[in-house]
Formats: sequence, C-alpha cells, structure tokens
Amino acid sequence: MWRRLRKIDVTPIIVDHIRTLRDHGSDRPAYFDFFVFFLLPLVIGGFAFRENVHLRAIAVTGVLTASALFVALLLNLLMMVLTYLRGTQGDAAEPALRLRKALLREVAVNLSFSILVALALVATALAALFGLGDNNPDLKIGRVPTCLLTIGASALVLGLLMILRRMYFLILNEFDLHRLRGKD
Repeated sequence: MWRRLRKIDVTPIIVDHIRTLRDHGSDRPAYFDFFVFFLLPLVIGGFAFRENVHLRAIAVTGVLTASALFVALLLNLLMMVLTYLRGTQGDAAEPALRLRKALLREVAVNLSFSILVALALVATALAALFGLGDNNPDLKIGRVPTCLLTIGASALVLGLLMILRRMYFLILNEFDLHRLRGKD
C-alpha cells in the first residue's frame, strides 16, 4: 500500500530540510538550529496549550488565508529558483559557482519544507473551523488546534527567516561575482 502513496511521500523533503541544518564550516549538525527550527515552535505551542489559549475563528481564518497565500507564493519562488538554476553556467571548480549551487539547493529544500508547513497550517485551520459547533458562542477553537496552529505558524516564520537569510547571501555572492569579473 505504501508504494502506491509514493507520489505524495514528503519524507525526502523533511529529511533534506533537516540536512540543511548544518554548520557549513565543519559540516556537522548544528544543534542550535534544531532547537530554533523544531523545538522552539514546540515550546511556543506547548506554552499556548498549557496556558489554555483558544484562538478566535477570525484569527484562524487569517492564518488560513495567509498560509494559502504563502503556499502559492512559495511555489512561485521555488519555480524562480529552478529558473535561476537553469541559467547557472560556468566551471564546476569555481568556488563562487559551487557556493551558488549549494545555496540554491538549500533554498529549494527549505522552500519545499515551508510549503509543507503552510499546507499543514491550511489543513489544520480548515479542520479547526469545521470543528466549530453551534454550542460555541465565542467562536473559539480548541486547545489542540490552537497549539498546532501556533507550532506551525512559528515554524513557518522561522523557516521564512532562514530562507530570507540564504537568499540574501546568494544575492551578495552574485554581487561579489560580478564585481570580480569587472561588471560592477
């Protein structure tokens, strides 16, 4: 049965995302990154659960809308990375080219993972909104969906910050590369 689900198996995306959480100087796992990108969202979500936080339906609708927009925008950005990669030419031994390809690979992996997180947020928000019953006059969702949405939103924001930083360094690398070739 699992072979039939191979087309929707997202395990490689998750594994590759975890592999990007490395110290590039030593090529060893960066344990602080694991804390920031996995444990910190769990701590934030756990705090919301412990403090009995319940999101209002309007906030959940906002998370749903923002997450759906992020899915579309991130897919678009992923296609832009692919387009940029196709235009990458040069000597494979050139350090600037190797850095560009490595950063593009990491950005593509992190974008894919962020798309998964945003999709999970959409599904969780929809389930939470569908779960609202007539006996809920305050229109607040339960603790568990609130916890899950908090974890997902925290992970998405942190992942986007990581992608932004990597894109920033990619752009700076391009400026340096063009300056070296006298195209300043």
